[in-house]
Amino acid sequence: MSKYIVIQSFVGSGTWYKTEENLHGLYNDVLIPSYKRYCDRHGYRHVIYTDEYELLEAVNSKSGSNHGNLYHQYLSILKHKEEDIDYIVLPDADFYVTRNAKPFPKTKGLAGDLWMKSSLQDRGKDPETFTAIYGGFQIMTKDIAMGLAEWIKQRMLDFVIKDKELQLHPNMLVVGEYLTEHQIVPEPLDFEYNYILDSIKLGERPWTDVDRDTGFWHLYGKNKSRQLRYVLQHADGI
Repeated sequence: MSKYIVIQSFVGSGTWYKTEENLHGLYNDVLIPSYKRYCDRHGYRHVIYTDEYELLEAVNSKSGSNHGNLYHQYLSILKHKEEDIDYIVLPDADFYVTRNAKPFPKTKGLAGDLWMKSSLQDRGKDPETFTAIYGGFQIMTKDIAMGLAEWIKQRMLDFVIKDKELQLHPNMLVVGEYLTEHQIVPEPLDFEYNYILDSIKLGERPWTDVDRDTGFWHLYGKNKSRQLRYVLQHADGI
């Protein structure tokens, strides 16, 4: 049986949006525990890291932003270097996972949602030569995950100590640099593992058959509490 470890991070406010929501309570009391319940059902190990790392504090200080925290999950991978695991899974903290959630798939390297060619072009990247995946949810083999984490750590050290340029945001373009440099071709991931519920007019949104079967709700953007209320009001058909 394959061994999975799920790593989630929640550092500081946990969001780049200005909001009056109590995200600390929402994430730590409701959303992250929903992922833990899922992991317990399937025999996956689940860990959550909330303490800041010295390296990321230095990166944030030098960059004048808090974008270094976008890489907290990736550096957390290094805590598990000596463990007997097959796959490392990185979901954002703003997921609500229901009982409909299916087991994780396997991957030969890395699985995630591929960036559209037009999005890469908008960022000045050649989609024929540059590879990137969206954030939110990724599954990697242990070897791929460790290599990526070590590479990111070194890039950050070079930024802090040697003034080597490092684009911090969007962080997935930096991850894309690693994938491109090491010729890693991501496997497309089914949308059901990263089912995005955006900040839309939820009162006008019908509950569909696809929604009914969905297990991984990504409460993306603002109004996360409202999105969660929408899911919980409909998920059991009550």
